[in-house]
Amino acid sequence: MGGERENFLTHRQRRRHYNEIPGSVAGDEGEEQDELLLEQLRGIKFNSLKEWIDVLAISCTIMCAFKEFLKMYIDKNGTSVYGQRIKTLGKVNSESLKVSFLHLSDSKAILA
Repeated sequence: MGGERENFLTHRQRRRHYNEIPGSVAGDEGEEQDELLLEQLRGIKFNSLKEWIDVLAISCTIMCAFKEFLKMYIDKNGTSVYGQRIKTLGKVNSESLKVSFLHLSDSKAILA
């Protein structure tokens, strides 16, 4: 029976460690949330994708990284791929922008 309790505690400790959130993500209510490094997102686990994205620091990091991707992604000729599309989108008052999954996964895989 002692072995069962030890296995249970080990499993419980592992589960708690899995759910721990780094301090810069957890924060107290009202406390300013810090943006995370994109690489830090890999180590933060939640039960669902929605719970993961609902964390303010994570959603801010995702938004900033996606914005950077749209501004900085260039083709083989060194031309911005999405810059002109975004300008056109604004001129014609469009509501959607097609983004290549391959471009996103090549540039910022964690966002894909």
